[in-house]
Amino acid sequence: MKKYVLLTGASSNLAKELIKDFNEKNYTVIGISRKEIQDDNNIFISLDLMQKGSLKLLRKKLKEKNIFPNIIVHNLGGKIENDTHPLKAKVLKKSLKLNLGIAVEINSYFIQKAIKKAIKLNIIHISSDSSINGLASPAYVASKSAINAYVKSTARNYIKNGITLCSILPSRFTENMQSTNNNLLDLFPLNRYLKTSEISNFIVHIATLDNICYSGSNIVLDGCKR
Repeated sequence: MKKYVLLTGASSNLAKELIKDFNEKNYTVIGISRKEIQDDNNIFISLDLMQKGSLKLLRKKLKEKNIFPNIIVHNLGGKIENDTHPLKAKVLKKSLKLNLGIAVEINSYFIQKAIKKAIKLNIIHISSDSSINGLASPAYVASKSAINAYVKSTARNYIKNGITLCSILPSRFTENMQSTNNNLLDLFPLNRYLKTSEISNFIVHIATLDNICYSGSNIVLDGCKR
């Protein structure tokens, strides 16, 4: 039986590593991205999830293909325009939708379906260590912090149904080890940022575990950052 991963934000550098790592574990990735992506080994759906009606269209496409994911990785998110101090409510609202709101709607649908089908579902949210240290723009920090709280509350409610949720809080990471900001590098004992591949390997390991121990956890990946 084929195993599927639903991955949002599928065109990012982290997503590319995740796709490769999931494929190595014999999972087929259903990637959601605004960009058109061609891949013979995976399924890509071009959608702007911020647009009205996009989630309904996503559900329709998966139903047509008779696909239900074993794992969901919420990689969609980031900093939006005008995310600065003093923070305006409309900016926060948009940031919350991008970083959490869309994921909540996706989870709501698939969690209910998983319970009805009596199947396990592992859900991973990509947060950020800035959600606990505040070292980023205000709406971004607030949105990522909201992810952590949502994960703890939701995981507690659904663990009895075999549904696990956790959030991963990576520090700064890059595929390019040459940094232009030596002040930030000084925070890392190895004098380098975390590699994208290191973050991806950990996420895939957690996502493919048949283990409830990590459910509800906000897992910080910072490489001993000071």
